[in-house]
Amino acid sequence: MLVKAMWNILEFEELASTNTLASEMLARGEARHGDVIQAHHQSGGRGRTAGRVWNDEPGASLLMSVVLTKIPEPANLLQYRVALAVLEALRQIARTNNKSENDFRLKWPNDILLNGKKVCGILLEAQWNSSVMRSAVVGIGFNVRQSAFPEELDAIATSLLLNGMHIPVNEVRDAVLEQLKQEIEKGDNDIISRLRSELAWMKELPSLEWSGSDGENLTNIRYMDIDENGALRLEQSDGSIVIRHNGSLVIGSSHR
Repeated sequence: MLVKAMWNILEFEELASTNTLASEMLARGEARHGDVIQAHHQSGGRGRTAGRVWNDEPGASLLMSVVLTKIPEPANLLQYRVALAVLEALRQIARTNNKSENDFRLKWPNDILLNGKKVCGILLEAQWNSSVMRSAVVGIGFNVRQSAFPEELDAIATSLLLNGMHIPVNEVRDAVLEQLKQEIEKGDNDIISRLRSELAWMKELPSLEWSGSDGENLTNIRYMDIDENGALRLEQSDGSIVIRHNGSLVIGSSHR
């Protein structure tokens, strides 16, 4: 696999956060398009929502941040482009290991579920110049070889190993980077229709919760669709439709 033709992989035994280091390198002018910061352990990994952390078992997780300065259009859909690339990489891994690719699902906006539990999260931090995305750091946290999780995570998190896929961490890394390379280079503008197809399963969920960074919470809602910008269309219990561009969706425990 020719991942190194585009990617410059920098491996570290431990970092506070791969996203933090990548962002600092960009700010100092030391990072270039295709740099990949990888850590075998993070002491301060963070999630997409403020206050959330990414817990990892040293050596068992894929923890990396990808620096992009050549942003494919439409730039505002970059996080979805990355999610679709990761999803395809996982499905290829499933096929190679005689597992069902349909066990992997995308949960809005960019979490990957495996048999209903979270196996991968993506955190994109973009640097804008007015309305132009100048660069982006794409953080990917992936549960690869964990054999168990803490009690508070056991019901909602899983790993490839726990689902019968005995894959080295760097093999998963290379598969993800190869798909991301293809996704970026082909510049497919049909992101929304692909995204709608991958998220269609969420229409079957009877009840969801949504929370925003400003403290707003919506309960007893249903996923309807996404609009052309990737924003959520949610139906409230009175039948009214609301649009939300960011935030977090929480799925009932029986459907995680």
